[in-house]
This record gives sequence, structure tokens and C-alpha cells, in this order.
Amino acid sequence: MEDNIFFKFGLKKTENRMHIMEILEENSEPMTAETIFVEMRKKHTCNFSTVYRILSILTEKGIVLKSTDTDKKAYFQMNNAKHNHYLTCMKCHKKIPIDGCPLEKMGRELKEKTGFRIMGHNLEFIGECPECIEKEKYDQD
Repeated sequence: MEDNIFFKFGLKKTENRMHIMEILEENSEPMTAETIFVEMRKKHTCNFSTVYRILSILTEKGIVLKSTDTDKKAYFQMNNAKHNHYLTCMKCHKKIPIDGCPLEKMGRELKEKTGFRIMGHNLEFIGECPECIEKEKYDQD
């Protein structure tokens, strides 16, 4: 984790903020606040409202990305060059990462055209995974 990220975004470097960012950096898939809270509790004392408040601040500053899945839960992930986009199954909620970022070029073009400072983006295709489609075929027989 980049130590100066807190200074760069005008945030106080706290132990809880550092631990939440470490948890997010260690996980390749987006995580719910509840999952992050459970991971935090394994090593540190904190309450859920603290975790959610920190996630809100980090999201507001553009350090963390927040997205909502088909299950209506908020998911969080680090906003970095290694972010992933996903194919998400509506039935089993499996997430399959998409290689590369199909939106990078579009983001650069939009920035040049509008002068807008883009802090991040989300892309998710929603549908049914091959396993759920196959299961559905057998359920219909």
C-alpha cells in the first residue's frame, strides 16, 4: 500500500483506514462492507459503523470504488490500475473477471474531450453463467 496516499487525498493516516485498505488490496474481487468488517474483526477491534464510515470516505475521495450488484448489496474495491470488470451470474452470483479494461481508451477520450477528471469507473455484464444455464436445462427435463 502506498503510504503517501493518505497525504495525497488530505486524509489522516489511521490504523483502521490502513487495515481496510490492506484487506481490499489483498482481495481481487469486490467485497461487501460486511465481509470487510468480518476480516477486520479477525485481527482488530472495531465496529461495523466505523468500517462503513471509512469505506464512505475512501469512496468519496476516489481511493475505493463502490458498485451495487444484482443482489442489491454495495461492493467495494480499490481504485487502481489493476481493477477488474466482471461477468456476474444473476442466479448463483458468481463473478468471472474480464481480462483487461475495455473502458480505458474511452476514459482517456472523454477526459480529452470534456476536461473531466475521471476518478474511476465500473463495468459489469449481468446474465447467467454456463453452469446455471446447464442446470436450468436439466431442471426443465
